[in-house]
Amino acid sequence: TAYQRAVDLAPTSEWLAALFGPVLSTTYAQNGRMRAGWALNAPAIAYLSLPSLKADTLAFFPLPAAAVLSSADGSVPPNWLAALRRARITLLEITGQWVGRFPKSTEAWLVRATALELSGRIERGAIGESADAALDRVSDTSAVSGLQSRVTVARARLAMRRADVVEALRIAKQAAGSAAGRPPKDRAPLGALAAFAGDTALSTAFSRNLADDYTGLSLGVAELLHRFQSSAVQGVCAGLAEQMIAIENQLKNSSSTSELDSLRQRWLRPAYRNAVPCLSVRFTGGFSPKVPLDFVFAAIAKGDRKAARAMLDDLQASRKGASLSALSWDYLYTESWALAEAGDTAHARTQLTGALDDIASMSMYTFDLVPQAAGLRRAILLLRDISPKSGTVSLTESRWVQRANALLTNSKGEISK
Repeated sequence: TAYQRAVDLAPTSEWLAALFGPVLSTTYAQNGRMRAGWALNAPAIAYLSLPSLKADTLAFFPLPAAAVLSSADGSVPPNWLAALRRARITLLEITGQWVGRFPKSTEAWLVRATALELSGRIERGAIGESADAALDRVSDTSAVSGLQSRVTVARARLAMRRADVVEALRIAKQAAGSAAGRPPKDRAPLGALAAFAGDTALSTAFSRNLADDYTGLSLGVAELLHRFQSSAVQGVCAGLAEQMIAIENQLKNSSSTSELDSLRQRWLRPAYRNAVPCLSVRFTGGFSPKVPLDFVFAAIAKGDRKAARAMLDDLQASRKGASLSALSWDYLYTESWALAEAGDTAHARTQLTGALDDIASMSMYTFDLVPQAAGLRRAILLLRDISPKSGTVSLTESRWVQRANALLTNSKGEISK
């Protein structure tokens, strides 16, 4: 292939390292990776497409982004999983060539570990090459800025794929606790691990990049919104209502009348949506429903749980052909929470158990992004909370309820309530 030819001709490993990001994107080997584009005619409409397989080639059949993001019928191609498998084989071939040419390259072994991980080779001591064994070859983590944190995140993610919550949590806590003296570039990737460990303060501090994340807002509003967002996605509910009032007041005072509505739509609507599990389905921030879950929340708020369950059933039916692992954990948590709020606790338990049973296929970004890492933690704890304390439950559900206790165990070995 053209990729393999490029590896053969690469003058240095550093050259390949610079190339790998685009290669990983264009192979579509990551679960849920989509191609984006725009219609040429007016009005400009965004389009998205998951990969499908046509003979031995990846093919894309775009749909309006709104349809794909709302899981409309046809948004998941029938042979999407086959395309994913083909892409991962390609990635294994490319990285195998890379480490063959440059066996002492730390970056080469790190991306080789990524390829092995995506291909399911996640067990330590397994016959043949494993992702952990490749990470063991990443010897000098000081050679590249931020490399140590990337290795740490990868180790935690691999432990989680093996459903070893205790080990993933140990790595996360150790990394978060020892990050204070590291440069900002090394601390930033650890924000999601801190969120998984339940350390909201460190997570908020590590992931703070107001200039990049809140373009167009005053520094004061950005500070408040960052704190609100971080608390909301991590389920730290105390004080959120008061923070919302402060954000609204400061935004109003620092913005012109003409730009206020657009700023609220851009920044506050998604932030307030994240806060619904904390502040209840009646909390809308004055916004009308826009995405499917907004309508679900509105139905529950009106007391029409039957309509809410019907909408949730439609959402799940539209994802036919996709595994639950293709969903981000922050979304999966919120949808499962909505199911429970709509009175369908059994369905919520089934959905959470199914997703956790396939934890080996979770997104590569789970421990890179604070909302996803926090969503995974909250999903495990939600299952624990809604699982019946007596009666028969599946073996998988029972195991995950036990694993949830690790997330709540303090340094003295006591489980908090």
